[in-house]
Amino acid sequence: MAEQAFQKFEQSIEKIERVEKVDPTKSTVEIDPTEEVSAPQKVKFDEALTRADSKWDAANPKTNLVAAEDPVQKLSPIDQMSVNSHRIERLKPVTVDQIVQQADTLRANIQAPIARIEESQKATPNARISPAHDALLTDKLIHVDSSLKTALNKVGVEVTAQEIQQTSGQKPLVKFLNMLSNSDRQLFTLVGEVSAMQNSKERLTPEKLLAVQIKLGFVQSELEFFTNVLNKALEGTKTVMNVQV
Repeated sequence: MAEQAFQKFEQSIEKIERVEKVDPTKSTVEIDPTEEVSAPQKVKFDEALTRADSKWDAANPKTNLVAAEDPVQKLSPIDQMSVNSHRIERLKPVTVDQIVQQADTLRANIQAPIARIEESQKATPNARISPAHDALLTDKLIHVDSSLKTALNKVGVEVTAQEIQQTSGQKPLVKFLNMLSNSDRQLFTLVGEVSAMQNSKERLTPEKLLAVQIKLGFVQSELEFFTNVLNKALEGTKTVMNVQV
């Protein structure tokens, strides 16, 4: 009995030792869970600040001008003088010679569509232009005619308005040819009046010369547009005629 009691006592001691035995590789200090997540949160917070700074710099580029490495390049004195001379050149008043040269250039440009129309009439007498092209081209020539009348009025020439109804029954190519020829006559009259005033006591004011120059510039742009559209319209008509044949 004594031996059995002693064996039970030893077993109880072994159990106590196994329970209280601590692994030396493991720490017994309790870790606050808030400390475990604080480091990742700090990293995320730093990344968020970095993204916010980048967005602010992108949205406000002016704040980085001070830190720019490349300084603003200044023009040299010679280049600055050249720029100023061009500016002064633009401020000079319009001369009669400039108006005459501009009008002569327009007269030469008008000859191109006139020759194109006459060539098309000889090659294909029955050529037709679509209503859309007809309306667009007619509108451009009406604007040309209106601008030339205004320019002539500036130099003292009274021009009666052309009745659009007079050309409504004509074929498109015939109508264009007549309107272009009329514009050429108006330019010829303008050159003659301006040249005559240059040699007389009655001179045009700088304001009137500038107004004439502006109107002639508008005529130039309208005429270029008309010529481009006319060429495309005639090419399309020629293609259609060849297909029908």
